[in-house]
Amino acid sequence: MKEVDFQSSLMRGLKSQGCFVYKIPDLARAVVKPFDICMAHMGNFYPIECKLTKYGRKKPLHAGDVAINPGNFHCRGHQLPRLLEIYEREQGDPFLAVCVVRIEMGSAVESRAWMLPVCCMKAQETWTIGELDEEECQLTWVPTVGWTAPWLKAERQR
Repeated sequence: MKEVDFQSSLMRGLKSQGCFVYKIPDLARAVVKPFDICMAHMGNFYPIECKLTKYGRKKPLHAGDVAINPGNFHCRGHQLPRLLEIYEREQGDPFLAVCVVRIEMGSAVESRAWMLPVCCMKAQETWTIGELDEEECQLTWVPTVGWTAPWLKAERQR
């Protein structure tokens, strides 16, 4: 699995929930791309940066095992400051979509995904997903659709 596959399945899942989703294309090397996906839902703008992490371990994945820090933005040091700038200027609610894939014997055995609010990165540089409300951030895999965000349904009912 590649990050592009995760992006595509996330976009399909969000579209199935009624969101407007647009993938920012990779541009020339001289142009920096601030995030991967633009999402709009119920009049709110959500820039999303996608990250994929692969683990070669035998134990099942737990939210406490997944750490997020500025090191996740290796070679893309401009992304986190730009996402935080969007949040500070109140221009949108940026998210970090993280997919963790457990690999055994060269093939993907298990995958879990979360959409984490970038505003948490402002308060603390390194944290585990288990430190957040996992139910609120968890993405759900729907085989025919892709990754969906159950918290969008709750937002629609408000």
